[in-house]
Amino acid sequence: MKYRYLKEHDIDMISIGAAFLGTGGGGDPYLGSLLAKNAIKTYGPIKVISPMDLKDDDIVAPVSSVGAPTIMIEQLPSKDDTENALRLYEEYTGKKINAVMPIEIGGENSLIPMLCAASRDIPVVDADAMGRAFPECQMLTFTIDNHDVGIVTIAGGKNNKAILFPSSQEESEKMARNLAIAYGSSAIMCDNIHSGKIIKQSAVLNSLSMAQNIGEILTKKISPTTKIKQLCDDYHGSVIIEGKIKDVIRRTRDGFVFGEATIISDEEEYTLHFQNEFLLATKNSHPVAMTPDLICILDAKNMLPITTEKMCYGLSVISIALKANHKWYTKKGLELVEPKYFGYDYDYQSVEELKQRKMTNESKRI
Repeated sequence: MKYRYLKEHDIDMISIGAAFLGTGGGGDPYLGSLLAKNAIKTYGPIKVISPMDLKDDDIVAPVSSVGAPTIMIEQLPSKDDTENALRLYEEYTGKKINAVMPIEIGGENSLIPMLCAASRDIPVVDADAMGRAFPECQMLTFTIDNHDVGIVTIAGGKNNKAILFPSSQEESEKMARNLAIAYGSSAIMCDNIHSGKIIKQSAVLNSLSMAQNIGEILTKKISPTTKIKQLCDDYHGSVIIEGKIKDVIRRTRDGFVFGEATIISDEEEYTLHFQNEFLLATKNSHPVAMTPDLICILDAKNMLPITTEKMCYGLSVISIALKANHKWYTKKGLELVEPKYFGYDYDYQSVEELKQRKMTNESKRI
């Protein structure tokens, strides 16, 4: 098999890019990078394989943390938990896992698979099942393509572990979320363990490479304006907010962090609404960007991404909206992640459509 090998610099770049693509969620990328770099020091460079180089019958296991990001800061994922979740699958099925992958390209969860990849000397697949981060476990391209969730394993807390047989992707979310809450709102999960053939057909391909490239852009010695232009040009983005955080409200319940961040810009008031991830941006209560589009937040001073748990009063921020993977704009994709699913009373509209609607309404008032 053809591999490329990740070193510490690569981990740093993936961490930054994944935090950007994670739209505020997926866990703290800094903590994930520390865990991955420690794995490199212990076991050597981490192997990455292109999804197109997988054999059709390879068994690929997504490995992720599930729970509330604010809890994960205090309760770090461990190599033992990742290994317990993988071993439980292998012991029950008698099948060997050939590769691992992120379930989402967001924050810490982009790097969790690297712990077991390094210790087991197996590759990480350059792919994920979201192309960003979403808060619930069934919000996957595998679900859009009607693949069963299969056997789910979960480990966490004080060496707890369980094997689940959910009847659907939605039931998997409920069962895993409840166990994660019982384990302290943080656990390691393996779900949607599929063949190489299915990964090539249904995953979001080359997303680790995309994250690494974004990390390289954000750390280049060029002006902030040039960085933003390059990001928007390369990834079909647009700036939607530039301002200062006035207030942040967070509530942890049901294994999620819910909240709103208020941003003041030129005497206009914007609000970012989140459930682990940023899902809706409004200006004076009117939408300017919404899920499944990515709402990405940068610290205006250092041009590094900010997760929901790091949002705080007085921080100057820039928000960029990007297009999601094309599968999210299908009928099935929108049913899974449209604003109304999360309780926001809007039908999905793109950033461009929302801008045009605003301009039309303003012209009618003149």
